[in-house]
Amino acid sequence: MILQILLGTPVWVYLLFVLLIWLGVCQLRASAVPVQRIWRTPVVFIIWGLFGLAMRNTGGLAHLLPWLIAAIVGLFAGLARRNTLAIDHERGLVMRPASALPLIRNLVIFFAHYALNVAAAFHPGRPGIIQADMAISGLFAGFFLGWLIRFVQNYRASAGTRAPPVPANA
Repeated sequence: MILQILLGTPVWVYLLFVLLIWLGVCQLRASAVPVQRIWRTPVVFIIWGLFGLAMRNTGGLAHLLPWLIAAIVGLFAGLARRNTLAIDHERGLVMRPASALPLIRNLVIFFAHYALNVAAAFHPGRPGIIQADMAISGLFAGFFLGWLIRFVQNYRASAGTRAPPVPANA
């Protein structure tokens, strides 16, 4: 049965899985990256969240509500998150500390979506499964939107400050 599930999984899901692993692995060591690269992971999750909304929303408020409520909760969580990035405006770099949390987060989100979509395929008449997947999509779309808003605020606020030293391995 597991083989049938894996064979029935669309190719884009495997590509997304590889992308999320790559984005997480890139953050396992401290690095200085161009500002534009900071947007990659949040944009992937925001698009994936909106895609989840578009694919699951049948036009009714009952389907939209779990996504919307979770997106608002995620937005506030993203806005509340502490900034751990140092910004070098002169060189257009952002210093990221090493962390396994982005990789773990990416995998948890991916497998939650994957498990709920497999469950929905086996039990198509259960709206709770679809609503749970919509809520996860909304939660992380909102979280990463909030995170991006906070990053832009920090980026603008730090424009006049002195640049921190770039890590030796950057």
